[in-house]
Amino acid sequence: MKNNLIKCLLSICFFFILLIISNTVYASYSIENMDMQVTVLDNGDVEVNQVLEYKFVGEYNGIYISIPYILDDAQYDKVRKDNNTILNDSLYNNSGAEILSVSEISKNDKKEFKKVNSSYNGSKEVYTETKESGNLLLKVYSPSVDISKKFDIKYILKDTCVRHIDTAELYYNFIGGSWETEIKKLNIDIHIPNNLDKENLYIFAHGPQNGNSTIISSKHINLKVDNVKKGQYVAARVLFGIGNIPNCTKSSVVEAKGVIFETEEGILNELAKKDRINNIIIMIIIVLLVYWFILLFKYEYDKKYLLTEINEEELYEKFNPLLAGCIEGSRNILSRDIIAVLLNLINKKIIDLEIKNTLDSDDLYEYILTKKQIVENENDLDEIEKYICDWFFGNSEKMDIVKRLKELPSDKKAKEKFEELDKKATKLLNSIGANKSKVPMILRVFNVILFIGSIVLVIGNSIYNMNLLDLGIFEIIPIILIFSAGFLPMLLYLLYIPLSIIMFTRKQISKIVQRYNGQKIVNTTITVTVLFAILIILTSIFLPYKFLIVSEILLCVTTIIMLTDNLMLKNDISIIEYSSKLKTLKNRLAWTLIDEKNFEHIVLWERYLTYGVSFGVSKKIMGRIAYMPLDKDLMNLYMNKEFCGYINNDYYYFYNRSKLSGKFMETYSKSVKSVSSNFGSSGSGGGFSGGGGYSGRWGQRRRPVEHSKTIIYI
Repeated sequence: MKNNLIKCLLSICFFFILLIISNTVYASYSIENMDMQVTVLDNGDVEVNQVLEYKFVGEYNGIYISIPYILDDAQYDKVRKDNNTILNDSLYNNSGAEILSVSEISKNDKKEFKKVNSSYNGSKEVYTETKESGNLLLKVYSPSVDISKKFDIKYILKDTCVRHIDTAELYYNFIGGSWETEIKKLNIDIHIPNNLDKENLYIFAHGPQNGNSTIISSKHINLKVDNVKKGQYVAARVLFGIGNIPNCTKSSVVEAKGVIFETEEGILNELAKKDRINNIIIMIIIVLLVYWFILLFKYEYDKKYLLTEINEEELYEKFNPLLAGCIEGSRNILSRDIIAVLLNLINKKIIDLEIKNTLDSDDLYEYILTKKQIVENENDLDEIEKYICDWFFGNSEKMDIVKRLKELPSDKKAKEKFEELDKKATKLLNSIGANKSKVPMILRVFNVILFIGSIVLVIGNSIYNMNLLDLGIFEIIPIILIFSAGFLPMLLYLLYIPLSIIMFTRKQISKIVQRYNGQKIVNTTITVTVLFAILIILTSIFLPYKFLIVSEILLCVTTIIMLTDNLMLKNDISIIEYSSKLKTLKNRLAWTLIDEKNFEHIVLWERYLTYGVSFGVSKKIMGRIAYMPLDKDLMNLYMNKEFCGYINNDYYYFYNRSKLSGKFMETYSKSVKSVSSNFGSSGSGGGFSGGGGYSGRWGQRRRPVEHSKTIIYI
């Protein structure tokens, strides 16, 4: 038990450490501040003075930035296609970029970097330019180790502004959608030096919705955005008087202002539509949760009440401990019920208990159970008791109960035996009107339809939000296959960690809950919730899109509804009274009985403990009877640490070893080790650590920081 607990805790810690490491691997640097001073020149060019303040954690060779020539704005592109705008796309493509200067700013110095044709890792105070797919790729060589640095890059974007018949326009994507790290503070100032008319000045900003755009004056516009996530972009579209770019060489023969206003209104409508869809899904989630609670209340919840007087002997006579626990808790059987039945058979003298000394240094005593001739006691055994008795003893007349409890879960047929016992108990309970599944078939079909509908809604919403991603499905699949083949052991380990967390959390929470209520609905709900919680956490870290998180929550809720409707158990009216009586008995055993019974009734405590095990209150009772003069052999059995652990932990060892989930994880763990061992002995791997190009860290530890400006629709 302790070893399993330690392994699970280590797995959880390792999982979150991996998340931190993953975040470090892909973004072990950050951009604390980025300031862009943008000036519109009279020939339509745009001069940019870009200051970037980096914080490096680890060793790096420098940074590189892609300056695009081609406008790529997902929001605009979507609306342009829908509205069939008459503005030509080529109007917004500039003819290139000219780097004016690159420098590094320190407190007391400013180092100018020199342009070179090529360089190598470890070079200092130089930079290179490369034209690549409509971008100017700028590499700045500045080796850095755990330090903050500020870079100042000045460049001119050629032929960026457009002169229309009725307005001039600057439209440029300043922050591209494939930046690999968060920009904590972004400031963009756009200056139009000769603009005197504020009334004809307009600003439309595209990107994160937490940004603000402000017209400061007729010559000055400001954009501010905090926490620009990786994958997000910031684009600006500015309209101003045509007299400000008299020498502009790029013009159109279109009265563009009305078209631009219509396009921007379409963009706002698209954003509003996204928000409406997400809000509708959130409302659907709330309605579905209410619907689920209504199902629980109607088909799961029985009103139970405490009685002032009950006939204990009637309850003991009518219900064995297993049935009593299931009726009181409105649940299926639990592992602890097996021990409760065995204790009851000992108490009823159907099974004899004998304690023997042993020479084994690990176990000082043997706790031998001997079953009497079944023929003599056949009428004293009900179907449940006989099944458990046969299961435990098998073909033998004797067994050591502590050793048997320990070895039983490892039996290949333990799970099947337990399920068969559950079926027998369920059949018997249903025959007396207890724990019946009463959700109508029409509702179950409806819940399946809800689940399928949620999948359709999620797929539709995802397509709507992601239809402008550059990579199509046929381009993504080969990448996934290649990555999976190369990193299979790592993927298996990464999968093992969330699976361990799911199993561990489910077991630990269900262990607490099942002391009072052992329904399968609890296990199912916990499992699904933990699984989706891990998925949502990973999504929040690596794909922080609201529509994905909302969609995952919707699928979580509909999955829970669909999987738990057949697990909702309810009693007939005829059994509710007995359920309340058993609840009263449990309450008395747990809290009040110690004050009511004196030593004349001390023998009854052995029976109380038996039923207390099934009710999940054995620990309270064990503390009370520790010093009472009960049956010597029985008390010695109770004092056995291992046996006491099985009682007080609800025989969780059985659950942990015999359940399908436990066996699956054991098999999966062996498979992971086998695959890892095979991969580990075949060849070598590692990052690109030398040679030409701007490859990465020194000795596989140094790598560049890449910033391209390809837009991703968010």
